[in-house]
Amino acid sequence: MLRYLLVFSLVGCGNPQDSFLKEPMNALNDPNRIPGSISALEYEFSKLPSEGKVERLWTGWWWPMSQKGTASRKFGSKSPMEKYDIAANTGGVAQAWEIEASRPYANIGWAGHCNGLASAGIMAEEPTRAATYNGVTFEIEDVKALLTEKWQGSGYIVGDRCDLKVVTYDQYGRIKETECRDLNPGTFHIALTNYLGLFGKALITDIDNSEAVWNYPVSSFKVLSTQSMTNDEAIWRVQKESSTVYSYNPNAVDFVYVKNSVTFLGFDPRTYEYILELDLNGKILGGEWLEKSKKDHPDFIWRPSDPQADNPHLDFQIIDSIYKQSI
Repeated sequence: MLRYLLVFSLVGCGNPQDSFLKEPMNALNDPNRIPGSISALEYEFSKLPSEGKVERLWTGWWWPMSQKGTASRKFGSKSPMEKYDIAANTGGVAQAWEIEASRPYANIGWAGHCNGLASAGIMAEEPTRAATYNGVTFEIEDVKALLTEKWQGSGYIVGDRCDLKVVTYDQYGRIKETECRDLNPGTFHIALTNYLGLFGKALITDIDNSEAVWNYPVSSFKVLSTQSMTNDEAIWRVQKESSTVYSYNPNAVDFVYVKNSVTFLGFDPRTYEYILELDLNGKILGGEWLEKSKKDHPDFIWRPSDPQADNPHLDFQIIDSIYKQSI
């Protein structure tokens, strides 16, 4: 449910030798790239909270491109962009731009405005009433559409986006394609515990580990259980073999198993299992997904920074004037 985002298990024996298996948190997985922190991120596992929740979140219609996006008349005789063009006296350019921009994605069922909707839903107060501007009435869904467009181009992803229709797996149940192993669980844990747990700020994730992109805010997390692990235990949980060499992060000296329940806005909680790799000081270096989470985990995680629209014909001052009347 994303057009684009700007910056923007099997059992086997033997030691994995491929260099791609060595995966501490790399540059793509640096949680410091997520905007909106209120202090330096905490990496020490023992100092991180075990739960966090954000209350003020909202959602709405995601304006799929197959239905012409915000040029759709889903909620009335005129689309949000048609109403905007009339109120702003643009001559119809915002509506025309949206229709043209939607054409290449007309047959892609998941393409839409979920990134703009998710961004607006965590950054702005929810519209609760209709507003009028220059004699044009904007219903609540119209106002939400304007906010969605205002935030549609904002964001910086951490992790990587998988664009492949089919992925393959090695004998350890790990995805072979580098771009589709995407979000490191160490990054995931640091981001959740810092932003939701310490800062009280929401995050957004692509919850689909495939070519499709479905962006939803994370509303809460709760660590269900943890367990310190020896080197041998970590090897067995990740590699399913007897070995003395943990092959995935040569700098790891301690390991912690984590079972984490994460709730995305509008969904039942999802459980993820992973091992965190720690240094001598107990700081998180990276991690490995376990069990079903090897195949089913978020693709990337992010937050918006400043509002940025894709549609070049929108005036934020006008949008803001309409929005202020709706709250």
